[in-house]
Amino acid sequence: MILEKIGMNRLITVLVAASLTAGIFAQGAFTIRRPANGSTVREVVKVRIPSTSIPQGGYVGFTVNGKFIEATVPVGDTDIQDGMWVYQLDTKARGIPDGNLKIEAVLYAPFGSGARIANRSSVTVKLDNRTSIKPPAGGFKLRYNFKEGSEYIYRIEERVGRSQITEAQAQLGGRAAELSNDPEIFRYLIAFDKRYNGGAEGLVRLQPFTLNGKDHVTVSTVADPIPRRFEKDTLHPIYMRLTNTGREIFGRAPFYTGFEGNSGKQSLLDLFATIPLPILPTKGVTVGSIWDAGMVASSLADISKIYDTDKMTAPSRARGTLEAIEWQNNERCAKIHNKIQLGTAKDGATSEQEEFFWISLDRGVLLKLERNYVRTVRIKDVQNSGATAGADGGTPGGKARPGAQGAGGGSGAATGAKFQGKGGPSRPGGDGGGPRRPGGTGLGGNAGGRSGGSSSGVKIVRERVQITMTLDASL
Repeated sequence: MILEKIGMNRLITVLVAASLTAGIFAQGAFTIRRPANGSTVREVVKVRIPSTSIPQGGYVGFTVNGKFIEATVPVGDTDIQDGMWVYQLDTKARGIPDGNLKIEAVLYAPFGSGARIANRSSVTVKLDNRTSIKPPAGGFKLRYNFKEGSEYIYRIEERVGRSQITEAQAQLGGRAAELSNDPEIFRYLIAFDKRYNGGAEGLVRLQPFTLNGKDHVTVSTVADPIPRRFEKDTLHPIYMRLTNTGREIFGRAPFYTGFEGNSGKQSLLDLFATIPLPILPTKGVTVGSIWDAGMVASSLADISKIYDTDKMTAPSRARGTLEAIEWQNNERCAKIHNKIQLGTAKDGATSEQEEFFWISLDRGVLLKLERNYVRTVRIKDVQNSGATAGADGGTPGGKARPGAQGAGGGSGAATGAKFQGKGGPSRPGGDGGGPRRPGGTGLGGNAGGRSGGSSSGVKIVRERVQITMTLDASL
């Protein structure tokens, strides 16, 4: 009896161990754990697969509704969450339409000198980025919600990209690769301090802000293309009284005076930033609606007037389009596209400015803004005509670039396309010049040098300044 009891205990132990082992293998089986079959998904779909199911040297290919998307390899711990490898399928970026989606993952494992299919798994889900949002009678009436005391922090990135291609290559359908510099990054505060006329107007405070854990920002300016450091206590606000569609009624940078009889001399290193809210349509709109829009394509033209001006912006007439009503950052949003075609300059260059932005339908808050300033010039002889292109670079209306300004000789402000320094000269075109940035600021000598080469033929040189503003946090 004793021997039989011991034998039974051993049997139970073996069975329990076998069960645990089976669980471990099940955990490592190659299968899509999330999203679940039949679920509704939006925006970025996070496809979760057990990380232990992907062998060293293996990779995974993805298809959507039978169309190959890409093959990818898990990268370290950055793609692993709770033992799951997370592949992020950005349905909006890839232009995937709403409806049923069959997402299939195919595992490729090393085999000899190559790889072979080792397993596959799929789920069918329903994509709903736009379908479920129905327009009300009269369309969507878009307005900013001036909720007193609310403050929003945005992450700002500014990139400058340049490309060139010969006219012959362009005629054959060629496309030039765009080379961009490292972005300048900082944060920006938009605060709603006061409401007027039942919310039809509001006092808005706009101010550059440091990144998390930093006590300064490092940015370049129009007067000084070399990035310089601005301490936190030199970042000052600009105030604007706006309508709830974003049009400026009044704007001013406050002047600070010193204590104990000191006659307030403003610091030479004060940093201001004018990145105005985009202007909304006045009437109700639906997807496909087109209207005469206003686009703030420039900020204060004369920085010396920053303390006594009554207006900080000069909106230009643009073509507005409601491109979509869709989910963005898990909020119902309107996606608007505004565009200005600025025409042809004396040197044959063409310029255009456009913006895409998303505003929350429920909260009346800007979630994301992307502004692009593009200048394209045809150059017959780069070595000889580059200086001409640089000299005439300010033709887009002759207006200063939107963005921030700095008080004091050579200090600057952030984005818009570069900071402006109070009293600082505009940057010269430099050795060879090249096309200038919108607003009359030269790209600098390097641009001309890089676009050089053969002095014969025709080259198409394109520069794009992109400012992206994304809601980071609500205080």
